[in-house]
Amino acid sequence: MGLLEAREGNLAPAQKEFEKSASLDPSFPDALYNAGLSSYELRQIDVAIKYFRAALARSDTPQVQRALALALVDAGRADEAQQHLEDARRPK
Repeated sequence: MGLLEAREGNLAPAQKEFEKSASLDPSFPDALYNAGLSSYELRQIDVAIKYFRAALARSDTPQVQRALALALVDAGRADEAQQHLEDARRPK
């Protein structure tokens, strides 16, 4: 449901669905990542950072690293963001 809501541009309902999915299965990185994206789009930057960090702990991918870096820049934490961008470029 969250993806459908997001595709329709309904970010607040999408965020609620992603948060529900993340709470039902906190080991599922896609739900955490999507909760982070919807939070970011709603300009809830600190919430987005929390979800991106949780997703990163379960799935260290360049996509999650870049999303976290972008949120950190928006939070005024460019030095920390730089490290995540460098990590995103490293081969796994």
